[in-house]
Amino acid sequence: MQTSAAHLPNIKPGAVCAPAPSPCPAVTVSEHEGVLYLHLGTEWIQGAMRLRKPDAIEIEYVQQMMMWMLFNQQPRHIVQLGLGAAALTKFCYRQFPAARITAIELNPAVIAICHSTFRLPPDDDRLQVLQMDALEFVMDSANHALRTSCRSTCTMPPPAGRYWTRPSSTRRARPA
Repeated sequence: MQTSAAHLPNIKPGAVCAPAPSPCPAVTVSEHEGVLYLHLGTEWIQGAMRLRKPDAIEIEYVQQMMMWMLFNQQPRHIVQLGLGAAALTKFCYRQFPAARITAIELNPAVIAICHSTFRLPPDDDRLQVLQMDALEFVMDSANHALRTSCRSTCTMPPPAGRYWTRPSSTRRARPA
């Protein structure tokens, strides 16, 4: 690991922060005006954290992914497929103290950089970050009870490399 939270001022835009085993892309971090950005092998932003508000959700589309809170204000178990910069994970961990949070992430370098730089808390009795393919997690019948529970919530970012649209718009946006 080439960087840690203690060395944030030394991060250079585009600097490789953690090697990733193939086929996972390299994890890089950039900083602009007090916001750290996570990149996975490209200049595309995969996640962000404002240094002065590390538990806030910085990116608008990630905020929109939390719309489920309007319908489920007391979830028992929240599952996140893809960790990104851990914004959703940290937010849910702080805002829902009675809920268990499970995050699934394929790339071990993403997990490492989230812990060292994006201030993801360590695993405990409420928080579990699993390094595995999200499809394997979803296909495992042991996890199917999570999908059917009206008290569980699953958040997923738009697929990498795909276009996503806002419900009120037909205009295509760039991949996140």
